[in-house]
Amino acid sequence: MLGNLFSSKNIALALVFAVLAALVFGCTQSAGQNGAPSGTGDKIDKTGNMTIGDNRTGFDKTQETIELAVADGTYFTDVTYVQPKGNTTAKISITVEGDVITAASAEGVNADPWSTKIIGDFNSALPDLVVGKKIDKLDLPINVAGSSLTTAAFKSYVADLIAQGQQS
Repeated sequence: MLGNLFSSKNIALALVFAVLAALVFGCTQSAGQNGAPSGTGDKIDKTGNMTIGDNRTGFDKTQETIELAVADGTYFTDVTYVQPKGNTTAKISITVEGDVITAASAEGVNADPWSTKIIGDFNSALPDLVVGKKIDKLDLPINVAGSSLTTAAFKSYVADLIAQGQQS
């Protein structure tokens, strides 16, 4: 009876079942946190929606960085320009993430009261015009909030940032 149990036919049949079992169980992904496939960066939230993780290679991420007009960061400078009452200096600040402006401001530096008002009005209008826009696609009017000179200084600084970004 044991002789029939270890026959070549039974061994071959057992081997086929073992291979099938390995294929079936080996092809299923083990579930990670929240039921998402492990190691993919994908996640399933409480409502059952799945968000896809970032599966780009290092090369792809590097290429994306190279293609940015301006590196991510906050940039600021003091810009001095001539206006009818003399020189005016404005401190300009621009924050960029993925070529999109996330914040921008202008502030008068030791400016006379009139220039302080004009730069303040420009600063109040600026976020609505630039935040959420791609830095290399800005299309500001010639005059923002009554200030053509501050607008020109801001545009010039943006152009300088883009030129510097293309050189690096």
